[in-house]
Formats: sequence, structure tokens, C-alpha cells
Amino acid sequence: MGNSKKSEQAAVKALFEYFIDSKRVDCNIPTNDKGLLWDDSLHFHSAEPFSAENLIARIPVQVKGRSLRWKKSINEYSIKRAALENYAKEGGIAYFVVDTANRKTPVIYYNLLTLVDIRHLFMRQDGERELRVMFERLDLPLEEFESRLLEFIGDKEKQSSFAHQPMATRELLLSQEAPTLEFSIPISKGMNPMHALALGGYHHIYMKTKEGISLPIQDGPFQLQMGTTVYQPVKVGDTIYYSNYYSTIGKGETEIIIGNCLFLSGFVTKDTIGFRSSRYTMHNGTLSEKITELSFIKDLIEKKDLVVGEHHWRSVQFDKEGEILDMIKASLPFWKRIKQTLDGLGVKKELLVG
Repeated sequence: MGNSKKSEQAAVKALFEYFIDSKRVDCNIPTNDKGLLWDDSLHFHSAEPFSAENLIARIPVQVKGRSLRWKKSINEYSIKRAALENYAKEGGIAYFVVDTANRKTPVIYYNLLTLVDIRHLFMRQDGERELRVMFERLDLPLEEFESRLLEFIGDKEKQSSFAHQPMATRELLLSQEAPTLEFSIPISKGMNPMHALALGGYHHIYMKTKEGISLPIQDGPFQLQMGTTVYQPVKVGDTIYYSNYYSTIGKGETEIIIGNCLFLSGFVTKDTIGFRSSRYTMHNGTLSEKITELSFIKDLIEKKDLVVGEHHWRSVQFDKEGEILDMIKASLPFWKRIKQTLDGLGVKKELLVG
């Protein structure tokens, strides 16, 4: 019992120290709390001083101190269904689990559970008395986590309007002539909005009804993903093969598509994009596109030097490089001869091949 009490106190202290420099969050959690389900709250303010006039919202909080032994890299913690049912009545909970195995350097994990998140847990673990909940390590800059708390407050407010209604289904969404969708993106002070899209967490997407009620879509939570055509050259060495490429960015992940034949997937940080895998896929296209594609991949495998706009990679790798290169060397002369023959006959270059 004594060790448990010390662990709880160390957990609250760690959370208090995380928010110590915050200009918006007042960590109002006593170290000797005896509450059954809640450990008081975080008070979120528009600015200092922390006063009733500047108070935006009160966020219910639960803090658990444990000497954790996470399963491999999966940060999983069990919460009783009865507790979650009560958190749902409050519209959600900011739940913190603090690993106090090393008292000098405790590690904070968190999950901002909204009403929709709790309903999803109930649906996926139906009948379980204790539900497995995933937690994320709190290693974010303070301002970025404040943005996530503000988004959590907004989601709580939106979801309170449908507390006794079902979530919107995909079928309901498709049945609307012009459905209005709503979502929010947390953007920290000074952060580029494009980076916020790439680095943000999972977000609830809402369908606004004719009555003005925002219904969360049942098939969530969703990951925002943005796609755009980037008009910058794609080169291998000094040879320009394409004048643009297509890029999609999600939660810390990105995929660049070049000429519909090369797919690069990797991770995004605020300043860099680093790729860890590539995939080549043959596609149907015009004769000229086919020759460009094969020449591009052959050159890339041999030189392993790729420039995509402002990014430069010097070690592009493919699975089964030898097989791909053998196939290209065998087929490229064939397509070039076909092109020369058709050009000589005056046949349109747009002829499709498959």
C-alpha cells in the first residue's frame, strides 16, 4: 500500500512538472487524492492569469502511477468497463499513466478519451470487464500538447450533442445529397499548417445534419491524409525523367508516387522526409510513357541516385533489383524498336499499349 501511494504521488508530481511552464493549463491535481474515478482536473485557460474570466474548460483527469512493464513496444493499459462507462457520462477523460519504475525520470503516457473513443472501445471489446487501451508516450513539446488538449475540448463539446443518438454510418453519409463534413487540426504556435497535417494525430470527422447536430462518423477514428501534385523535376543523376510527382502525407507518413510506376514510402518530420522502402509497379500507358518508365527505373537501379524536387537520396533500394533490371534490359529494346517502327509509319504516339 505504501509503495502504491508513493507511486501515485510521483505520477502526479511528474504531470505537474510537465505543465509547470504552461501559460494556459493549470494542473489542479492534489497529490493525496482519494477520488474513486477522477483525480480532479486540468483547467484550460485562454491566457494568464488563471482566473474564472479566462477559463475555457475543465478537463476531467485520471492519473495512475505504476512500475510498468509494457508488452514489447505496445503501450497497453487495462481500464475497467465500469470506470469507462462513468467517463462516458462526463463526455470523456484525459487519462495519464506514469511509469514510476525510475522515480528520478518517470515517463508519462496519455490517452485523451472522448465519448466516441469510449464507444469504439465498447464495440471492439464487447463483453470484456476490463478493456485494453493503447497509450501514447507524452514526449511532445508543451505547446503542441496544449493544442491537442484544445482539440479534445472541441471534440467533447461536439460529441455532447449526440450523447443519446447513434453515430453516423457510412450508409447515412452516402445517402446525403451534399453532406457537410467537419474536422479540426491542432496547430501549435509557429507551426506550418502543412506540417500540422503531416504530424497530427488521429481526428474525428463529423457529419453535420440539417438540424445542425454534428454526428461523428462511426468508421473512425480517421487519419487525415493530404495529396497534391508537386511541380518539381524528378532526376536520376543529370537526367530529368519527370516534371512533377504526386505526394500524399498522413500522420508522420508520406508516399511519393513518380510516373505511376515508383512508390516511395517513409516518414515525415518537421524538416525532412526520409524513405525506408520503395516499390516498382508496371502500369499501362502511352508508348512514350512506357519507355520513359523503363529507362527511369533502369537508370535508378544502376545509379541509386534520385532527386525529387528539393530532396536527394543516394541509396534507393528495391526488392529483387536483379530480376527487375533483367526484365527491363530484355524489354526496353523491344519497346524502342516498336516506337521507331510506328514513328516511321506516321502512327500517333498516343497509341496505348497494355
